Amino acid sequence: MLKTVGGVVAAVFAIATTALLVVAVLPGLFGLEQAQVVVQLSAFRLLVAIAAAGGALLCLVTAILVRGSRRVLPAILAVVLAAVSVTGAVVTANRGVDDQMVAGEATDLADQVTVLAWNTLGDAVDPGTIAAIAVREGADVVSLPETSSDTAAVVAAAMTAAGRPMVAHSTDADAGGTSLLISTGLGEYAVRAPTVTGPTAIERSETLIADPVLGRGPTLVAVHTTAPLPSRLDDWRAELADLAGRCTDDADVIMAGDFNATLDHLAGLRGVGDLGACHDAAAADAAAGLGTWPTELPAVLGAPIDHVMATTGWVTVSAHVLTDVDGTGSDHRPVVATLLPRTAS
Repeated sequence: MLKTVGGVVAAVFAIATTALLVVAVLPGLFGLEQAQVVVQLSAFRLLVAIAAAGGALLCLVTAILVRGSRRVLPAILAVVLAAVSVTGAVVTANRGVDDQMVAGEATDLADQVTVLAWNTLGDAVDPGTIAAIAVREGADVVSLPETSSDTAAVVAAAMTAAGRPMVAHSTDADAGGTSLLISTGLGEYAVRAPTVTGPTAIERSETLIADPVLGRGPTLVAVHTTAPLPSRLDDWRAELADLAGRCTDDADVIMAGDFNATLDHLAGLRGVGDLGACHDAAAADAAAGLGTWPTELPAVLGAPIDHVMATTGWVTVSAHVLTDVDGTGSDHRPVVATLLPRTAS
């Protein structure tokens, strides 16, 4: 009797675990991309694929060792888990893992806008390092979640001294806020800083929105959504939905920062793009499979939760995850994208 009960429990556990891994690899297929537990697992698809491969091997060995009808279930699970593993690897490869463009990609197109997004982990990165990377990449817009106003001012001053005049804006004086640096060449911008009583979810988060004063040029959004912790999952969902609502066909928007979401998490918010009408720059340049967090993991195993996105009026010239700045203090890798107005392209 005990053996029978134990066998049933083991079978149920194995089936449930397999089902969870299937959903984690293809969450959008089941409409569960923003469900608890799946949110966390699906962010690390290749790790899930590796776990599935290990499970497939274990089930295969079990099927070989046991006798009779008892080998049917482990044999079936071995096949399913092997398929999950292959699918996870294929999807990651299709998203792109190109990290070769670590030194920037120079172009001479007059209307292009280069955007850098980097969560600095509460001012953990030296301002001089941020400025040097931004200048190296030719950034016109720099989105800095978890960066204080003081640090942003130092970065802007250093970039200006290096020949790239920037104006710094911040949501807060402390390092928990979000800062946005905008090139003076893009014109004057007015900033909408978040408030506790803001009219929408994203305007109550640490996301900063900047509008062109003269109405010419894109609205710039320095994104930092709530982390999808169990206690904040509803806030996270609302903020992502808010961002999707700003990405309309007739809008002119560039968003950059820490979305705390992979492209899979946005599956239910797609329109003509990856988020409403916004297209992910990394996805357009074979780099969307590279993880931006945490830096302790190799990029191919990490979670790609930092993005540069733009509405349909912009074309991606190049985009890449900077894998050569690990160890500079942050647990996030920067994302850089060069965009060009569609009319100019």
